[in-house]
Amino acid sequence: MSNQNPTKLDFILRSSTAHEIASTADFEIEKTYEENISHYISNEYSYIPLPYSESYYDIEAEELRTIEVMEHLVNQPFLIYDSYGKRMIDQPDEDSLPYRYDSGHIEIDGKYYSPRDIYNNYSGLKDVLPEHRHSLLLGLAQERHRYFIITLPDINKRATRTLCYQLLMQLETRLADRIISKYESEELFKDVNFRTLGRWKEDEVQGNKVHIAEHMGIGEIKKIIRKDGDMVEKLGFSSKSKFKDQLSGVVDLRNKVMHPTRTLVHDESGLETQVDRLLRIKDLLESLIELDQEISEPPYVDDIDIPE
Repeated sequence: MSNQNPTKLDFILRSSTAHEIASTADFEIEKTYEENISHYISNEYSYIPLPYSESYYDIEAEELRTIEVMEHLVNQPFLIYDSYGKRMIDQPDEDSLPYRYDSGHIEIDGKYYSPRDIYNNYSGLKDVLPEHRHSLLLGLAQERHRYFIITLPDINKRATRTLCYQLLMQLETRLADRIISKYESEELFKDVNFRTLGRWKEDEVQGNKVHIAEHMGIGEIKKIIRKDGDMVEKLGFSSKSKFKDQLSGVVDLRNKVMHPTRTLVHDESGLETQVDRLLRIKDLLESLIELDQEISEPPYVDDIDIPE
């Protein structure tokens, strides 16, 4: 992943997050979209996806435009998420009258019916077709929920924050463990803020013996490790500045994740910035996991899906 352009959304799309933030997409084919434009306008849609021809119709611009089905959201106004991954229905013979199948739609008596139409009028349409073709009609009706659409505002949904939080939590835990294994709490008093020190002292008073690193935020953790050249080298970085660059912007990302009232991304530029940060976190986390395995530390339970 590290050799890919960080503007790509592969990181998000290869996790379950994509399905959680997406919405079911109505879609058309080139033969039907023009007659159904009013449906999309009445539902305040801006775009009409045509996934079978890898294009979409921009309602405001009144223009048909090309789009890769899994294109980057930073370069296009939306992306289409295909929950099937491949075709599930075989096309019937062309001479199977009185209907013809055409890329997710079916033609009956000269009219094309989309999966949305079939889903909403399944019983009536079933009466028109011979019984041996009812399974095809049912399959097309199920395609009503095949495609999902993701737009920029969807990135700010809770599922994305959850993914970010899980990555940040694992990163903080693994880096803090390295501090705990090398330093006593008292050695780090000068490197933490008064709130962290206060929480540690409160635990001490209550008889809870925990290392002060347990109370640190990612900013403090990053600062302590960066000062320790030996630790930076053991983490695989050639210099302190390389380690700093790897975690650049992570504190800002964590602040936005931990405060639901703060928007994760406002525009395409903001999305590119956050995806770049997540990819750098992912790369470092994978390196830490590999290092932990090499020194035979007790295994961690890694519940989250880290894309390959």
